[in-house]
Parts: sequence; C-alpha cells; structure tokens
Amino acid sequence: MTRILIAVDGSDLDLVCLDTARRLFGQSAEYLAINVSDEPQRRTAYVPVPYGFVYPFAEVTPMVGEGVPDPVHRAEDVARHAAERAGLDNAETLGEVGDPGELIVRSAIHHACDVIVVGSHDRGWLSRLVSPSVSNEVMDASEIPVLVIKSPT
Repeated sequence: MTRILIAVDGSDLDLVCLDTARRLFGQSAEYLAINVSDEPQRRTAYVPVPYGFVYPFAEVTPMVGEGVPDPVHRAEDVARHAAERAGLDNAETLGEVGDPGELIVRSAIHHACDVIVVGSHDRGWLSRLVSPSVSNEVMDASEIPVLVIKSPT
C-alpha cells in the first residue's frame, strides 16, 4: 500500500495539496499529514526594568504548562484540522517543532512513506532570499519522490 506524507502549514494551499494527493493516489493509500512549527510559540509581554522604565512588546517564551499549548500539540492540531477539512478523516497526523524541510524528510523516511507532497507558495525573489523555500529544501534533501503543488493564482 502506498504511504503519502503531506506537509501542511495551515494555509489555503493545504486543501489543494490534500485534494490533489487523494485524486492521484486514491482512498486506499495511507496518508500522513504533518505540520512543522519552526519556532516555539511566543507571546508579547511588558518587561519591567529598573528605574520605572518598561520595554513594551518584548518577546518572551513562556514555559509549557503555564496555560500555553505545547507547540508540538499545536502543530499536530493544524495537521489534523487540514486533514479533516479535506475529508481525510483516516489520515494519521503528526506535529513537530524544528526545521521544516529537515523534519518533513526525516518523518517521511521514519514512517516509510513512498511520496512526499508539499505546497509551494508563490513568493517573490526577495521573500525567498530572506526565508528559504521549504519545498526547495525538501526536494534537495529527499531521496524519495517529492510532488510539489504550486499555489493557484
């Protein structure tokens, strides 16, 4: 049976990727939806300093368990929501925290997937210069086939 890993990021492109995979590989394939958060959840806070000054909008990373959802569970919720929206209720879901390109490929290998499906957002050259493309990273690092779904315009 074919195992398909589908990378989702919480955008509208998720539905296109999931629908395309289902059309190409059918209902009998096994699907694994993964969302990778590239950094722990942060919140904005006011940080008091000596002499009565306050630095607004300083980012602090709260500890898990202080009413803040675990980033791994939050990422898994994104994957589960995307799979449910696409009607793939039987899809396994996985949430990870770290480098998206690396963890997508590592998860595909770990779960013995036959194909990776990843979306590609239509970004300009400046945006790609500042933040590398996850789909390009996956294509470069993967030894298994990668299906890249381009964002519809």
